[in-house]
Amino acid sequence: MLHLENAQIYPASHIRNFAFNNPQKVSIRGRVTSAPEVTQTFYHTPKTTFILRASELGVKQNWQKTEGLVKVTLYGERKIEYGDRLFLEGSLLRPLSLRNPGGFNYREYLANHDIFALLKVKEKDALRRISSQRDFVKNVFNLKEKLRGIIYQYLEPKEASLLSAILLGERSSLSEDIKDLFIHTGTIHILAISGLHIALIASIIVALFKLFRLGRRLTFILTILVLIAYASLSGARPSVVRATIMASVVLFGYLINREIEIYNSLGLSALIILIARPYYLFEAGFQLSFLSVISIVYFTPKIEGLFPVSNRCLFYLVRVASASLAAWIGLAPITAFYFNIVTPVAILANIALIPLLLPLVGAGISFLVFAFFSASLGSIFAGASWLSIIVLKGVAGLISRIPLGYFRCASPDIFFFFGYYLLVLIFFNYKRLRISKAKLAITFALAANILVWAPFFRQTSDKLRVTFLDVGKADAIFIEFPNSSNTILIDGGENDAGRWVILPFLWNKGIKKIDAVVLTHPDNDHVGGLASVLENIKVDCVFDNGMSKESSSYNNYKKLAEEKAPCYRLIKGGTEVSGLSGIKLFMLHPAHLSGDKDDTNNNSLVLKLVYKKVSFLFCADIQKQAIREILSYGPILKSSVIKVPHHGSDEGSIEEELFQAVSAKAAVISVDRNNRFGLPAPEVLERLKTQGAQVYKTAESGAITISTDGEDIWVRTMIGAEAP
Repeated sequence: MLHLENAQIYPASHIRNFAFNNPQKVSIRGRVTSAPEVTQTFYHTPKTTFILRASELGVKQNWQKTEGLVKVTLYGERKIEYGDRLFLEGSLLRPLSLRNPGGFNYREYLANHDIFALLKVKEKDALRRISSQRDFVKNVFNLKEKLRGIIYQYLEPKEASLLSAILLGERSSLSEDIKDLFIHTGTIHILAISGLHIALIASIIVALFKLFRLGRRLTFILTILVLIAYASLSGARPSVVRATIMASVVLFGYLINREIEIYNSLGLSALIILIARPYYLFEAGFQLSFLSVISIVYFTPKIEGLFPVSNRCLFYLVRVASASLAAWIGLAPITAFYFNIVTPVAILANIALIPLLLPLVGAGISFLVFAFFSASLGSIFAGASWLSIIVLKGVAGLISRIPLGYFRCASPDIFFFFGYYLLVLIFFNYKRLRISKAKLAITFALAANILVWAPFFRQTSDKLRVTFLDVGKADAIFIEFPNSSNTILIDGGENDAGRWVILPFLWNKGIKKIDAVVLTHPDNDHVGGLASVLENIKVDCVFDNGMSKESSSYNNYKKLAEEKAPCYRLIKGGTEVSGLSGIKLFMLHPAHLSGDKDDTNNNSLVLKLVYKKVSFLFCADIQKQAIREILSYGPILKSSVIKVPHHGSDEGSIEEELFQAVSAKAAVISVDRNNRFGLPAPEVLERLKTQGAQVYKTAESGAITISTDGEDIWVRTMIGAEAP
């Protein structure tokens, strides 16, 4: 607790005091303190990320001493090694904070690791190696890189990435499909080096040393040293450090013939980790790692007691099942809180997959050891590793297809946590508490009724809510009708905003079905995330304007829209969407596709939403030609809120006529904070100001939610105070 307070004090020269929301061009000198990771951007170009301990900072050629960690991203082909002292030029900025409801707070995550600044170094920016150093850590990272190279030399990329994650903690190359497979079966911990891996590796090492007839004391000492080296090799994440410390405590206990107290060793592990990094206390990985061990240690014997068996085989089966159930009982609410998923199938999946991990780890370690010295022996054990991976993936795939094996949910609140763990403790201690079975049954029946019926008694909102999600220089707008009667999603952001922004937003709200998805036009910054939404959320109907575009994003959307949506319709200007409770939704443009067939912007769908006296005009990416056409609607354009066309690009005097016709009280502009295209244009902001509109930009405000009761509107932003 003392260190937690002290950890918040930083000197004036710290790098965090020079990183702002808007990127600024700087020069930095510092040393690489992590193993560089080489991955690919969305556009399949290479990028390298690493942590730099800064020592000097130059702003406009004015240099000064600084300190602190910076996360650096280098774009293009760059060769960097741990320990290199570098000179870098690039754009320095603060990490993103929580910008969308239900999203990931990247700034908080990095701050927990004492990182407060990002540096983006493009291919044209300067990079120079000043010097290099070699020490124990660099030798460990070089060894890790060599082992990773061996894995990819002998195995295909998919299998190699999985083995590299399990043995080396290298998860950056894992495909999203593989991650989803283990997330949906509740066994993602298999891909992160944890207590299970450390226990297996320690057992293998002890067995090997005994095979060479090393003395008992020497065996335990060498095993502890190997585990410490392995923890460094795999990245020293909290779960690895916790498991390594606990294993070392156990081995040291054996060494001095002392009885092991599991809770003491667990507490010692937590204390050591939190002294080094006090903010790990607030991280999901730290909490899940320690809670899983506590749950297994505390609940497993109690669950075993419910199923007394005398047969040895059945006894071991009951023990494995009890441990799996114990871990699930302890972790289910935390997993739901952080990841909006509950995986009952994890109880079965752990029973089936964890035994398969032992031969995989054994074959994998043997493969790396023998391949390090002999290519022929490496090929033999590479085959065994490949087979183990195929079996593991195959069994996980079968389990993932079990109906209702997992489901998405809203994040539980503090009252649910309190009630859940209280009931669990009562159930496993009812005899000690002298509670009769009848009273216990009544208590659980009452709790079950509260859980089932509570949603029906929650007060629904009588307000219309429109949320403009922050998806960079792209659009994604979610509309919730009064009393939760209908929902509509307009566009899906760029790249895969569906997976990283829209789906977490929906799951966090407990939304499992969308009535309609509207694609205004097929550009990537509008269609990019819709495939993920269609894949994971039930959608009743999909609307678009009929334009197509040759891109992977559009092709994925089109395929899934035809496969998943019961209703897929083309719509055009002059039509109204019917069946909406108390709401009118009009399509104003285009009446027909016109102009250049590639002019997707001017053929964007323009929508008007009306609720009593309040209306919204969604202008997508229309430009001069389309603006000129919709001006023919005259008074119909008048709206309370306008989503500004084409991210605030300057369309000249014709745009001024549009703003005059709309006369909006509030204007929303979807734009990225890096301001790659100089948007919004100053002329656009001046025109809106002249018309008296309050302007909100996602770059500054994050997600923007506008609520209305049909008479007034209220604006709430993710960043900043609520505005009237």
